[in-house]
Amino acid sequence: MAREHRVEFLPFGVKRTVADQQRVFDAAGAAGLDLASECSGGGTCGQCLVRLIRCFTEPTGNEVHLLSQGKLDAGFRFACQTRVTRDLKVFIPEMTLRSPKTDGGPEEALPHPTPSGHEKG
Repeated sequence: MAREHRVEFLPFGVKRTVADQQRVFDAAGAAGLDLASECSGGGTCGQCLVRLIRCFTEPTGNEVHLLSQGKLDAGFRFACQTRVTRDLKVFIPEMTLRSPKTDGGPEEALPHPTPSGHEKG
């Protein structure tokens, strides 16, 4: 029997069971979340940026090249480059969604950063 893992997409609370080694990008699509991407999963456009919560993976070469060490240390990865190998919580920033799927709209789903870097509610 193939291994499966639970993935929860935040802030939407959408949960899916996915096959071992499935890309986070594909799991999000199956959950109805349309993530932005122009490189067709090549890991070069940086549009499918997500944050893994309490479960970090080794970054790919493209992620090391394109993301700061601070972002990598905070769990940011590209959804097209990250494979599900265990249960995950994945935070999807508003800018990563091509078409937000929230009841209250994208403005209510995520806090917006202010120019000073602080979040506004």
